[in-house]
Amino acid sequence: SVFATSASTSTSRFHEAGHVPQALDRGPSELAGRAPRAARTPIARHPRGHRPGARPQGPGPPGPRARGPGCRRHGPGRPCPRRPTAVGLTEPPSHPSSVTAHGVHRAWLPDGRAVVVKVQYPEAQLLYRQDFANIKLFCRLLQPEHLTYIEELERQFYTEFDFRREAADLAEISQNFAEGSGNPYAGRVRVPKPELELSSENVVVMEYLPGETLLSYGLRMRDELERSSMLWRWWRGFWLLRELRSHLSLLLDVQGYQIFVDGVFNGDPHPGNIMRLTDGRLGLIDYGNVKRFSVADRARLGHLVVALADGDRSRIVEKAKLLGFRTRHDDPEVIYRLARLSFDRDDAESMVLPDGTAPANVQAYFEALAKLDPMTQMPPNFVMAARNSFLLRGLGTHFGVELRTATLWRQLALRAVQRFEEEAGAVARRLVEEAQLEAARGDGEGAKRRLRWAIAR
Repeated sequence: SVFATSASTSTSRFHEAGHVPQALDRGPSELAGRAPRAARTPIARHPRGHRPGARPQGPGPPGPRARGPGCRRHGPGRPCPRRPTAVGLTEPPSHPSSVTAHGVHRAWLPDGRAVVVKVQYPEAQLLYRQDFANIKLFCRLLQPEHLTYIEELERQFYTEFDFRREAADLAEISQNFAEGSGNPYAGRVRVPKPELELSSENVVVMEYLPGETLLSYGLRMRDELERSSMLWRWWRGFWLLRELRSHLSLLLDVQGYQIFVDGVFNGDPHPGNIMRLTDGRLGLIDYGNVKRFSVADRARLGHLVVALADGDRSRIVEKAKLLGFRTRHDDPEVIYRLARLSFDRDDAESMVLPDGTAPANVQAYFEALAKLDPMTQMPPNFVMAARNSFLLRGLGTHFGVELRTATLWRQLALRAVQRFEEEAGAVARRLVEEAQLEAARGDGEGAKRRLRWAIAR
């Protein structure tokens, strides 16, 4: 069992495990790169070779109070009838917050392996429902064009509350990046492996990846450069920027590969979920928000991405409509711009309106498009892919790079389209052969039905 402890927990409860480390929780606000250190509760000495003070991994700052002790079968705050086999020793804050749904702690298993323990807060679902209800009410009253996007975010984020699903997704995705998997990025990216037998609906335990977020690494190095000499600042700054842009390029390739080839990807790759590990590799964490695409879904999105990369306006509008973009008056110019904003670019040049005006930011641009022809639907099934494009472009802006995700993902999108056509062609050929057999047996209606299916394929 895995325990999440509070300040009032007696230390004697943990000495039963026979392997009691000290873990110190630093709840990171990773988007900002820095956060105050949380209060420490020293419980016992950490084992030889384990250094306390390492940051836990996870998105956002600490949230509502976690109740301890608890166990994987009975959840936080409920007594466990069995002896613990692993102990998490961090003190969660005592104030409720709706910023995050869980607390993240570092612990060690009896065999000495470091793990991350992610514990869901009891109030999390209630706070999320309240927040989304308020946001949807605001959108219905003032910005109805955002409602489709918000409703899909709500559906997707609610999948985060069953940590058994997250553990299963972690197991699958970490296997996709394992050595020998055939994944071209297997040796350059790490995804933590879960401890399935220690995970439950409210607790997930996973491999600990030593490092820090990519953004916090960049900010820390920037602070160090500001205190150095001008010559060293220029020289080291040049190579630091190259390193960060190289990591960003790898991240774009990896996310595109997951979307168009694996069909299983993190719908929330914000900067707090991207790590620079101590060995220089990228670490991808927090797979609570996983989206899955069928082969057909990947091909549909692939067609639009290829059209965007090629700059073919008529084809972009056609594929965007097939994907699910809808506006009140079906204005092709607005649909084209919405598709480009969602899956390709948002630089200043791309946001110049037909009348020559240039909105100050993406929000102002979106509102200007709504005045021309309000969007009534954004493709619900593809919202998280668009979110990937937005978040990665935002990270690029932070590193001084203007990205076009459609151009960067074009080859992967083509691969998805070709795979679908090959599979659909094989199915169509099989249906034609079955239709011929049924026609030979005198079943004309069955033959016609299978031919219609083959044509649809």
